[in-house]
Amino acid sequence: MDYRMTAIGTLGVFTSAIMGYFFASFTLVNDYRALTVACILALVYLALVTLRMLVVEKPWHCGALIVLDLGLFSVSFNGHFSPWLVIGVMIAGIWLFAAWRKGRYEVDNMVKIRLRELGNGFIRPSLHALLFLLIASYVSLVNPQTIGIPRTLVAESVRNVMAGVGQKFIGKMTNGPQTPETSAGLEERAVAVIYAGLDRVISAVPEEARVGLLVGIGIVVFLLVNTMTGFVIPPIVFFLWMIVGLLLRINFITIRTEKVDKEIVSV
Repeated sequence: MDYRMTAIGTLGVFTSAIMGYFFASFTLVNDYRALTVACILALVYLALVTLRMLVVEKPWHCGALIVLDLGLFSVSFNGHFSPWLVIGVMIAGIWLFAAWRKGRYEVDNMVKIRLRELGNGFIRPSLHALLFLLIASYVSLVNPQTIGIPRTLVAESVRNVMAGVGQKFIGKMTNGPQTPETSAGLEERAVAVIYAGLDRVISAVPEEARVGLLVGIGIVVFLLVNTMTGFVIPPIVFFLWMIVGLLLRINFITIRTEKVDKEIVSV
């Protein structure tokens, strides 16, 4: 195997391993800074996987790299494995392989390589597979018997909403000027009411139905996040364009032209 092909594959596998480390830090200790780093690495990983798709032509080679990607991603969850995590990783792997096949089909039918056209053909399904992997990994660590909504999550959501609403609007609702003290008090009361309401709803769910509830929450989160994937595809394409341009400049990769026969229907 060419050393350049090995280098491209290894870089993607290495990025997947680091992404798994930071995402595991988030899921295990609720480190939101680690989540931010994991999201950035996820975008880098998608760009590298797209580059890998452009140069990897053999299915067995692609399958082996995907196995390495997901295997090293899962290593960081050592001691927290569950059947749900294994199933999620397997589904994500099949999804990534299907995205590779679709991407290769589009590349093989391009007269000229156009990276932007890979957005819907390869990057989008790969992004969906990666989102599924991350959400499934997080959900797999939640004990259905002790399922609950973190108070910090509710507080952060209320704080963001109040910041977006603005002090003037809140003042009109409360018929008075808003000081930092009154705003903090209003925020705390809102958090207490919302958190108590969510806790009552979850407590009312029978224990035997909480697994289904957990899966349902994961599906809802997946669908909600998927509505925003269109915004992250252009940055991935732009980063991929920079990588390809750099590799072409240093002659690490090349673009060659081939003559092909075109089929037409004649009468």
